[in-house]
Amino acid sequence: MSEYDVLRAVLDAQRAAFLREGPPSAEVRRNRLDRFQVAVLGAADFGHRPDAFSLMLEIMTAVGGIAHLHDNLEEWMAPVPVPGSEQAGMPTTIDTVPLGVVGVAGPWNIPVGLVIQPAAEALAAGNRVMIKFSDLVPQAGAVLARAVDAEFDAEELMVVDGGVDTAVAFSDLPFDHLLFTGSTAVGRAVQRAAAANLVPVTLELGGKNPARTSAWPLSGSRSPARPTVDRRASARTTCSCRATALPSSSS
Repeated sequence: MSEYDVLRAVLDAQRAAFLREGPPSAEVRRNRLDRFQVAVLGAADFGHRPDAFSLMLEIMTAVGGIAHLHDNLEEWMAPVPVPGSEQAGMPTTIDTVPLGVVGVAGPWNIPVGLVIQPAAEALAAGNRVMIKFSDLVPQAGAVLARAVDAEFDAEELMVVDGGVDTAVAFSDLPFDHLLFTGSTAVGRAVQRAAAANLVPVTLELGGKNPARTSAWPLSGSRSPARPTVDRRASARTTCSCRATALPSSSS
């Protein structure tokens, strides 16, 4: 079987299970989030990068996000009334329903944190999920794949392990929604592949560098424009987020 055929079989099994069982209850969703958290903590590895870096940007980000979803789940699942929409005494509400099977593909620089969070959100929304780590971090993908396999049936959640060919096949799958975090170049390829199946895509791409102008003077500035910089994390391991503030009168 080809890479695509193997992955398509998993997707078909997840979709069949979703259609068979219908939207899961809050209790089922919480159980999945709890097991996902167990898998993440069980796969925590501080053997390569500094402990503080991995703990802050990978593990705590993921675990904190899962806890937030867990605590707010029932509120987000509740129907939302639409004021002034009653017709013949019948109120109108907006109901949130799961899509089905969601694909999540992540980057190499924060491989755990930027994959676990969207995957957890998809689980909390009642979806089945397939995860693909970047082919540049096969070890991270393999570790989490084993941890997830110990906690989940493949019809609920699965981590796909593999290289470039697997990543290409993953993007070709007819998901109900696909989320990708990574470079602009790869994002374009993902968008093209998804478009062939009319798959809705959420892209979080690198290369964005916002600038804001303000009429307020920059106190203490010795020049008409003094850039202010906010670097979240650098050290040649992840993104360096730079925000530049300029007075509106500056040229």
